[in-house]
Amino acid sequence: MAERILIAGCGTLWDSPFVDAALAAGYELVLVESPSDLKGLKESPLMERFVSVGVANYWSDPNLDPAPLIAEHPEWVDVKGVVGGREITVPLAARLAQQLGKRGNHPTAAVRARHKGAMRRTFQAAGLPIPAFAVCQSKAEAEAAVARLGLPVIVKPSDNGASIGVNLITSADKVAEAFAYSRSHSLCGDVMVEQVVTGSEFSVEGFVQDGTITVLGVTSKRTSGAPHFVEVGHVFPALIPVEQEAALRSLVMRAVQAIGLNQTCFHAECWWTTNGPVLGEVAARPGGDQIPNLLRLVTGHDLYQTTISLVTGDPLPVPGRPKAKAAAIAFLVPRPGSVVTIAGMAEARELPGVQALHLAAKVGKVIRTLDSSLARGGWVVAVGETQVEAEARAKFAATQIQIETELVL
Repeated sequence: MAERILIAGCGTLWDSPFVDAALAAGYELVLVESPSDLKGLKESPLMERFVSVGVANYWSDPNLDPAPLIAEHPEWVDVKGVVGGREITVPLAARLAQQLGKRGNHPTAAVRARHKGAMRRTFQAAGLPIPAFAVCQSKAEAEAAVARLGLPVIVKPSDNGASIGVNLITSADKVAEAFAYSRSHSLCGDVMVEQVVTGSEFSVEGFVQDGTITVLGVTSKRTSGAPHFVEVGHVFPALIPVEQEAALRSLVMRAVQAIGLNQTCFHAECWWTTNGPVLGEVAARPGGDQIPNLLRLVTGHDLYQTTISLVTGDPLPVPGRPKAKAAAIAFLVPRPGSVVTIAGMAEARELPGVQALHLAAKVGKVIRTLDSSLARGGWVVAVGETQVEAEARAKFAATQIQIETELVL
C-alpha cells in the first residue's frame, strides 16, 4: 500500500496543485476539511482518490489544540507528512505535524506567518524595516492608531488575504466605517492599521530545508492602486538592478529566520522605496496568483513538489528544464455587472507565448467592483525572451478576451 500524506484544507480547485504534487510523488491522500467546504469536495473528481476524509473546524482559531481530532483518527500517525493546503490552514498543519511527530513548521512560527500582528511584532523585535502599525480590536483603538500614525493609512484584517477587507483611508471620518468593513473579514476579530508605503511592490519566493534558506527569485507586481490594491499582474524574474534584488533577498532571509520557518516554501511581499526595501509580510506557503507557475516556467522549480518533499523528508525534486527566460501573468478585470457574453478565449490561447489561461467569469455571474482578488475575471500566463516581451504578451492576450457585462440595478 502506498504511503499517505495528510493535506489540511483542500476542498476547492484553488488547492489542487498540492493534490497533484502528492499524487505525482506516489502518495495516497488523507484530507482534513472544514464542513463548509465538504460539498465542493464531494463534487470533485478527485474525491475517488482520497483514502479518508476528516472534518475539522479549526480554521478560525490557529491556537486550537488538534489532539481531539487526532484521537478520532489514530491511523493518522502513519502519514509521512502534513501539508497546509491553503494559508488559513498552515497553523493547523503545523500543530498536526508536531503532535504526529512529523516534519514541519513549529506551531509558533506558523501562527507568526498567519497573523499579521504577530508577524509584524516579530519583525519589529528583529529590527527589520516595516511600516508603522497598530493592531486594533475596537473602533476607538483604530481611531487612536490613525491619530498616532497620521493619514493616509491602510486598514485591513489581521488574518485574511487576497486583498479582502483592505481599505485606504484618507479622511478621519472614514475610520469607523473602514474598521467595521475590515473586521467583518477578520476571522479572529483583529484589524491592522498601518502606515502607507510608497514604492514598487515585489514578492520573493523560496523555501527552507533543515534551517537552510534558499531564495529562488523575485517577482515584480502590479496592483489596481487605491483603495484596495488588488494585484492585477506579475512578472518573473523582476527586471531590477542586481543590487536591489540582493537587498530584497537579504531582507526576506532575515525575516524568514526571525519568524522561525522550517521545512516549508515561503512567499514574502516587500516594497522598494527611496530609502531601500521595506518588508510587508511573509507567508509559509508558495505564492498565489500563479506565481509558482511563472517561477516553474523560468527556473524549472516546482514549489508544490518541493513542499511535499520538505514535509516528508524525501529528496528535493530535480528542477525541470526551463521553458523561457521570463514569464508574466495579466488578470482580467471586467466592468462590474452581470456577465452577458464572453468571447476571444480560443483566439487568446493561440497567441505567441501564451502558456495558460483561466476564466473565472461565467455568463450570468455578477462581477463586482475590484475590491479583492476574488473579483477578477480570470488570467493569462505568457512567456518571452525578456520580461518586457512576456508582460506585453500577457497583457495583449488579456485584451483579446472580451467579457461583456450589463449593469445590475
